[in-house]
Amino acid sequence: MTWEAIPILQVICIGSSMIGLVSSGFIMSVNCWYRLKGPILNPCDQLIVALAFSSISFSGTNCVYILLLILGPKTFSAVYTLYFLAFFSSYAIYSGFWLSGCLCLFFFLKLNNLNHGFLARIKMKTGTLVPRLILAVQFISISNALIYTYRYCDLYLSNFTDSRADRQKFDDTKPDVLIITLQSFNCFIPFLLITVTTIYIIVSLCKHAHRMHRNLEPGGVINLKAHQRASCTMTCILVLYIVVFALAMGFAFPDHFTILYWVYYIVFCSYAFVQSVILIKGNSKLLQSLKMLFKGKNLH
Repeated sequence: MTWEAIPILQVICIGSSMIGLVSSGFIMSVNCWYRLKGPILNPCDQLIVALAFSSISFSGTNCVYILLLILGPKTFSAVYTLYFLAFFSSYAIYSGFWLSGCLCLFFFLKLNNLNHGFLARIKMKTGTLVPRLILAVQFISISNALIYTYRYCDLYLSNFTDSRADRQKFDDTKPDVLIITLQSFNCFIPFLLITVTTIYIIVSLCKHAHRMHRNLEPGGVINLKAHQRASCTMTCILVLYIVVFALAMGFAFPDHFTILYWVYYIVFCSYAFVQSVILIKGNSKLLQSLKMLFKGKNLH
């Protein structure tokens, strides 16, 4: 593979981002349609809508970033362009991690029989707490994204020149302590929450299934579809965020603008679409709406 393959990889990145935009837009539109019909969205759907909005921001920013690269690196010398990309990319990543952690926590509370204690009180108030939690996540994500944007752009602009050598010098500098701290706080803590809740749900599901099999009467049927669907969704989210965590923290990305860089970036751009597939598959309302959409198209 030669350098001529890079434009093809860039087009694939744009395609992946566009698919993420469409799939996330589908999730938002379905839930908005149900909300307009009357009933208030349940806490799970509220978190899913917030996640879809975060994915739209992520995919849209990626599209703009790649288009600007195709137009030429000099487009990044415009201060407003750099600030726009830094803010929305960091906001999308931060809010995506926090909201996914909240979604896994919601499943954890929903599937566990909590009769007393702090978590039991939270479980009883999820209907009123989730909207406030989403607002808190937005505040944390926006404020941290603003700090990240200011710091990153300050470092970038102070080192930016039109020469390739100086750009390479900037790319190879040691990671900034403040940026690493922001990335760790907004990615590692939610990732830890996703990991702990997912492992606990899987273990408790296995124990619960074992107890039910042991106490099952002859001819009886075990119905664990709700538990299995939730645990499957959480497991898929965990696997997805293992990859995203490594990429967001910079553990996996190779040198900038090489062929391998664009291969990794394709995986990064696919994040929104893969997350949408996980959310649609794990939500009966979204899955049913998607089936109805395809049936409608087949009829025409």
